[in-house]
Amino acid sequence: MIVDLRSDVLTKPTEGMLDAMMSGTFGDDVFSEDEGTLKLQEKVARMCGKESALFTVSGTMANQLAVASQTVPHDEVILDLKSHIFQFEQGAPAVISGVQMRPLDYENALPKLQEVEGAIRFPDIHHPVSRMLCLEISHNYLGGFIPDFDELKAVCDKARGLGLKIHIDGARIWNAIVAVNRGVEEYASLCDSMMFCFSKGLGAPIGSILVGSKDTITRAHYLRKGLGGGWRQPGMLAAAADYALDNNIERLAEDHGRAKTIADAVEKNPKLRLTRRLDTNMIFFTVKSGDLQGCSEYLENKGILHDWKHFNMFRLVTYLNIDDAMVDYTVKAILDY
Repeated sequence: MIVDLRSDVLTKPTEGMLDAMMSGTFGDDVFSEDEGTLKLQEKVARMCGKESALFTVSGTMANQLAVASQTVPHDEVILDLKSHIFQFEQGAPAVISGVQMRPLDYENALPKLQEVEGAIRFPDIHHPVSRMLCLEISHNYLGGFIPDFDELKAVCDKARGLGLKIHIDGARIWNAIVAVNRGVEEYASLCDSMMFCFSKGLGAPIGSILVGSKDTITRAHYLRKGLGGGWRQPGMLAAAADYALDNNIERLAEDHGRAKTIADAVEKNPKLRLTRRLDTNMIFFTVKSGDLQGCSEYLENKGILHDWKHFNMFRLVTYLNIDDAMVDYTVKAILDY
C-alpha cells in the first residue's frame, strides 16, 4: 500500500467535484468575463465580510499580492521567523514589492504585544517604514497550530493602533475554523486582507483566494496580471472551488480525527516523540535517537510517503484522500518501528 502523507496539497477531486468542474463556465477572466469566477469571488467576499476577493493560482501568489498591494518599496513587513511567507516563498517580497522583512520569533504563532510595539520603525531617513504585520492561521511550521482567538484579537488591535496593515495567511484557515468552531468572518474581521487555499484541505486541484477592501483587490488584480497570473478560462477551477466550499468544509473534522489516531500511535512508540501540539491535520514527530534518515528509509520502504527535510522532523498530513484503511496501515507501521 502507498500512503502519501507528504502534504494536503495532494488532494484529488471527488466525483462530485469533477461533475461540477465539467459544468463550469468558459469565460475569459482577464477580461472579467468568466461568470463562474466572478460568482466565486463575490461568494467568498460575502462569506468573509470583505468588499472584494481575487481568485489566484496559489497561496504564495495570494500572499505576495497581499503584500504588494498594501505596501510601497522601502517599507518593512513584520512577520514570524517560522512563517510560510518568510521560510518558503523565496524572499519574494524583496523582489516583487521591494520591501524588507522584519522576522520576529513568534511564540505560539503570535508576537507579544510589546514585541509588536518594539519592532515598529516610524518614518526616518535611516530605515524603512513599518507598514504591515503578517500572521499565519493555522500555522504550518508549528504543526497546524491555532492561536488563541482572544490573544490574536489583542495582537491585531495593537497592530492596528500602531498604524499597521494586517494580513493573515490563512492557507489552512478552514482547518482552524472547524477545529475551534468559529466563523471565517470572525478571523477576517481582524485583518485588512486574508487568503486561503482551495487546494489543501478543501480538496480542489488548484487555486487560492485573497480577500480585502475594494482598493486592495483592485490593486492586487492589476499586479496579478504582471506576475503572469491572469486566468484565461478558469471556470472549471472556480467550479471546483465553489463545490469545495459547499461540500468539503465540515468533513475536515474527519482529517483531524485521523491525524489524532496517527499521533496517538506515535505517542505509544517509546522510540518516537511528538514535537508539535496536534490541533488540526498535521502530525510532527522525531526519533528520540536522532536517526531521522533511518526512520525515513523505514517509512519509505513501507510505502508511507512523508516530509522531514524541510523541517528537520517528520511531518505527516491527513486530507481528503486518506481513508481509515490507510490510517490503520500507517498506525501499524509506526507501532512496529
